[in-house]
Amino acid sequence: MIGKISPLEIIEANFFFPNEDVFKPHPVLVVSTTELFEEEEIFYGVLMTTKNILPKYTIRIEPTWLTKSSTKEGYFATHFMQIFTMDDVTKRSNTFLKGEYFDRIKSKIINSVFHEV
Repeated sequence: MIGKISPLEIIEANFFFPNEDVFKPHPVLVVSTTELFEEEEIFYGVLMTTKNILPKYTIRIEPTWLTKSSTKEGYFATHFMQIFTMDDVTKRSNTFLKGEYFDRIKSKIINSVFHEV
């Protein structure tokens, strides 16, 4: 897919699931910067899911957090972050996380993934 990805954009991309050793199209929140994409043509994304399998790693997505609300209950799975290129993008929805909610997601990613010293 040709184009430019934007921070906080919600896309569908081929996400790798290591427990199943398979790639599956899945909604993803873009969490990296425009500069990274422009310089390296890569971006980082966090998995979005309708299942709250591991609550200590998820954040419930409130309908007001998105520029287009969804009728499905959803979660950011903050422990599932992956690197992507535009070749991995399967669909774009023109939906974004509203900027004022990003700090919550970022804090949860940091607490879910990174070791405290």
